[in-house]
Amino acid sequence: MAALLALSSCTTRPAPDAKVLDGPGDTVVLVHGLRWWSQGGMGSMKRAFHRDGYRVIAVRYPSRHLDCERLAHDHIAPAVRENNTRKDRPVHFVAHSMGAILTHRYLQDHAPENLGRCVFLGTPHHGTHVADLINARLPIIMRLIGTAAASLNTSERGFHHHLKPPRFPLGVIMGDSGNYPFLSAFIPGPDDGVVPVESGRIKGARDFLVVHEDHIRMLKSTEVFEQARDFIQTGAFDHTRPTAKKAPPAWTIGRR
Repeated sequence: MAALLALSSCTTRPAPDAKVLDGPGDTVVLVHGLRWWSQGGMGSMKRAFHRDGYRVIAVRYPSRHLDCERLAHDHIAPAVRENNTRKDRPVHFVAHSMGAILTHRYLQDHAPENLGRCVFLGTPHHGTHVADLINARLPIIMRLIGTAAASLNTSERGFHHHLKPPRFPLGVIMGDSGNYPFLSAFIPGPDDGVVPVESGRIKGARDFLVVHEDHIRMLKSTEVFEQARDFIQTGAFDHTRPTAKKAPPAWTIGRR
């Protein structure tokens, strides 16, 4: 019985679209990108923040079935509203890829009064050429990823035009080690295999950091977690910390 009580004190009853792990510190809201792609990777960050004493809200949403507006207003907003119950402590956000775009859109209209700091990872603030490619040449893939992801293109109709400069403390971490050669071929400049580094830049962000990771591997990176935690705690990344060496592309490993 004591073990059951201890377990119940660790995990609170979640509202729809969220899982909550209690901790004595500030609250951190985690928002994944495409569910079938990046949700699993957010588990590492969820456990790391919880080990450090944070109260963690892991938001879940049907990324392939609705557009960005409905995902932001009908899923992100209520999940945070129903679980952001510790009003005497700040609530911070760490969001990945499309999830960061949705978080940005949510914060424009629904920023909580106890909002702390935000860290966006691998975020296409100006769209990504991969979405351009999918929209133009791969309609079958577009149906698989959904309208929200497809709207993250670089055109004048891309959803990034709905975003205003952030009025919240924002730090952005981008990767430059794309491990997807077919996709990287369509992306100008350094990229993480899905999003170009330059697309992560947005006017009004307080700090910007590039790490040698790809779009998904960054979610399990100790370096990325520690830098995200640094920004939450201090409002800046630690640019003096040595960056992990750039890994060779996965498709070259083992070749002579």
